[in-house]
Amino acid sequence: MNSRLEPTYVASRQSDALAPDADAERITVSIEFDDIVYSLQRFGGISEYWREMTTRVEAMPGFAVVRRSGGFWRRMAVQRSNAQVFHSSYYRTARGPKTRSVTTVHDLAYELGHVGNGAKALLHRREHRKAYFASDALICVSQSTREDLLRVYPTLAGRCPIFVVPHGVMPLSYTSAVPAAAVKDAPFVLFVGGRQAYKNFDNALAGFAASRLKEQGFVLACTGAPLTSAEMKQVSRLGLGQSVRSLGNVRRDELARLYATAHCLLYPSLFEGFGLPLLEAMQHGCPVVASNRSVMPEVAGDAALLVDARDPAAIAAALLDIGVPHTRQRLVAAGLTRSAEFSWDRAATQHASIYRSLN
Repeated sequence: MNSRLEPTYVASRQSDALAPDADAERITVSIEFDDIVYSLQRFGGISEYWREMTTRVEAMPGFAVVRRSGGFWRRMAVQRSNAQVFHSSYYRTARGPKTRSVTTVHDLAYELGHVGNGAKALLHRREHRKAYFASDALICVSQSTREDLLRVYPTLAGRCPIFVVPHGVMPLSYTSAVPAAAVKDAPFVLFVGGRQAYKNFDNALAGFAASRLKEQGFVLACTGAPLTSAEMKQVSRLGLGQSVRSLGNVRRDELARLYATAHCLLYPSLFEGFGLPLLEAMQHGCPVVASNRSVMPEVAGDAALLVDARDPAAIAAALLDIGVPHTRQRLVAAGLTRSAEFSWDRAATQHASIYRSLN
């Protein structure tokens, strides 16, 4: 797989016809945006994607947009729509005399077994598969996700156009935020987000311990849910004591300050659909140590230290490399350049071209 993802789109068929022009912008296309994701999660990457993309398309000339209020218990139902294009924020499709359905493929975590195999996972897999095969166009958030999609569902190839439109990244402001109390007295390595098995937190702890940064006064600062009893036992077993600190759920301005003041972002996840924290960190001058698997090489390019994140020694070596001045300076400069290549304005324009291509 190409390790560099240009912030543009590709399709499973010729896409030259999708380039916007002045005549196309004068044509009104009716779109129904289904906001069901807001009833499923208050925060998260999907909600951010949906908000940033749809508000921009709604403001563009040539589109008549209506919004559907999402309801949790109707998530599996096929919707009735009079719009030319129906795009759901989370895997619903619509039926109408002239309606074309669009589905965004965020990741294949459920299909690939990264988030369990119980009743919830079965519901999600059925919901996703139904949407994929009922859609008139699919939008994948990365080339890696597109490859996962076609590996799991090879019969989708040629069934409908499959586009790749990467996310943008919004600048985070921290002018009003004070340093988090848990880290204001110590240099810190930052771990952001969930800690499910594929997030590889066990090896993050082991790598931090192996780096011996603790002896230099560093702590590993973790956002999100409090540490579980099993995680606390591993912290104790590794001799990390008070050197691992839970920050809880943080506001966007607090997160921005954490990025701007961290030694680095440690992102050892073994699987992602896109990996937005990589770009968020880079735009704040925060060096990144990340896994060399899944989408991470595609998003980070050469602007991060990519390691075998299943190997604590490799993580430890990268954490120490971040402290070498010329390495840190190179990563900061490369990260600022890399993150600037990803734009929500560009992503919304590409979505708009896809909507026009369906009519």
